[in-house]
Amino acid sequence: MLKHLFDIAQKSLCEIYPDGEASQIAFLLLEGMCGASKTDVLLGKTPEKIVSENDFNAALARLKNQEPIQYVLGYAYFCGHKFKVNSSTLIPRPETEELVDLVLSENFHKNPVNVLDIGTGSGCIPISLQLQRNLWKCTGADISKEALQIALQNSVDLGSTVDFIQMDILHSASNRSENEKKYDIIISNPPYVLNSDKNEMQSNVLDYEPHSALFVPDESPLIFYASILEFSHWHLKPGGKVYFEIHHKMGEPMVDLMKKNNFTDAETRLDFNNKVRFAKGTYLPK
Repeated sequence: MLKHLFDIAQKSLCEIYPDGEASQIAFLLLEGMCGASKTDVLLGKTPEKIVSENDFNAALARLKNQEPIQYVLGYAYFCGHKFKVNSSTLIPRPETEELVDLVLSENFHKNPVNVLDIGTGSGCIPISLQLQRNLWKCTGADISKEALQIALQNSVDLGSTVDFIQMDILHSASNRSENEKKYDIIISNPPYVLNSDKNEMQSNVLDYEPHSALFVPDESPLIFYASILEFSHWHLKPGGKVYFEIHHKMGEPMVDLMKKNNFTDAETRLDFNNKVRFAKGTYLPK
């Protein structure tokens, strides 16, 4: 039965995806719907869960419309954990796992640490950090109530103790209360894709993932980073650090912006594709 379902899915998906990608999506579909591993499918084993023909065909129709497999199944894996996702949240990317690894590797000796993730989406960054460092106090912030609901559910399901708050960073940056909570680390993977890049993007991203979490105007590509750095003046402890995921074309402007905001050791890092993808720095107010 599994092999039959796989053959149906693969043949159908090959109409719109390259063969290799179609096969991978078909395997993921059977894993999610039937609890079957790739080996189970290849060996033709009996599935753990029986899926109805209607449910299978409905999922396949969504995939043929180029809806991401993660939205069809309702989850994505990140740092070894299963996170609920929907159209209110971005699908976590492997590059962002590297951002988490960078933060963990550079702060392994610090305990406890107060961490704020701005634009948290599904909560994958602060939850993954807190599950690795149980004494860290992590908070996730997002403008979207719908995203925060998913993030909170992920926190409960995965047994983390992350707090979540609603925040519009573009209108919170000038909050200058000295009594506000101070953080040791601020992290963000904010919107950074240029509007002019839309023509180069695949339909499964452009048509389904939330544009508010993806795109920025071409004339102000660092708008979110500028607000976060201003926010950091009042909410990051002296000697505290910022870690960003950035557009690969924005390395030098990002470093310049950080230096102008009293961040020392400002630098960029490459991702696994050897593209500039991360920026970091230490806050030393004058």
